Amino acid sequence: MLICSITTNNHIPRAKVMARSIKEHMPDAKMILCVVEKKLDPSLWEFSHFDHLVLAKDLGINDFETFIFKYNRFEAANSLKAKLLKYCLKKFRGKPILYLDTDIRLYGPLTEIQGLLKKYDILFTPHIVRPIGKASHIPKFELPILRTGIFNAGFMALKRSKESRRFLDWWDMRLDQYCYKALAEGLFFDQKWLNLALYYFNVGAITHPGYNVAYWNTTNRKVSLKKDSWLVDGEPLKFFHFSGAETGRLKSMVKKYAVDRSSVKCLLNLRDSYISELREMGQKEQKKADWSYDYFSSGELIQDESRIAYRVGYENFNQNFKNPFNQSNATFIEKNA
Repeated sequence: MLICSITTNNHIPRAKVMARSIKEHMPDAKMILCVVEKKLDPSLWEFSHFDHLVLAKDLGINDFETFIFKYNRFEAANSLKAKLLKYCLKKFRGKPILYLDTDIRLYGPLTEIQGLLKKYDILFTPHIVRPIGKASHIPKFELPILRTGIFNAGFMALKRSKESRRFLDWWDMRLDQYCYKALAEGLFFDQKWLNLALYYFNVGAITHPGYNVAYWNTTNRKVSLKKDSWLVDGEPLKFFHFSGAETGRLKSMVKKYAVDRSSVKCLLNLRDSYISELREMGQKEQKKADWSYDYFSSGELIQDESRIAYRVGYENFNQNFKNPFNQSNATFIEKNA
């Protein structure tokens, strides 16, 4: 199986923790990492758990600078998911392919994938897989999902098929221009598009409770520890999505909304162990790393207003110059005022 992910320099420790957990539980899997920077961080070459490293600019994207300029660091990483999956399908042969966000850690082999891909070409994981039981919890869990998307785009699995390629071409076309947060327009980065994919393509939903466990679904998934094995509703924990682990979001949500006290204790232990792994990988220093696409060629810091103005006036700006990084904030903010 091929497993790929995307990172920027500030999240390299996350990618390392993820890759190490993959090799621990799925040693035969091939790990591909795409780095959205101008050059590779030297520490990546020294880390044996990555089988293939590629810079985003080497994925074969036409007019890469005009593509990447309109997005900030977070948006850019999300916008590249379909392009990376297409790159992997073309470069590597013979195996299904998975995408995982870098803040995911495996706790067991993903043995269910192969069987499900016999029926479906594409697999997603819903944020939650059964109704929220308490009325007071609905605004915190179900309403946000209605706004941001049924499925979590931090994971997907694809079979090698014409249907999967058709899905990737469709998704890629949309992420090319519409991978940002604009809830009033119905957009939430790369994720909201997957609502439509459920009906356009041969998509299956993984409802195993041990897949994509995260703070947004622990209100109705009981996490426990039995003989050194993590369980979710009595089933093996397959992978945990540690979104919000470092900001305190995960901790605060778990303490307030998890199923019961024993679940809270287990979840906080998982979170603390994950934070320790990040520190081991150098997160304290690495998280301060600048993004190399945050600056014009002159060294001037690109303002968010410049990216937005470029995005809005893309066709006009693109006709006037090939590489927006050779301009300045004044070029975009004044002309779009």
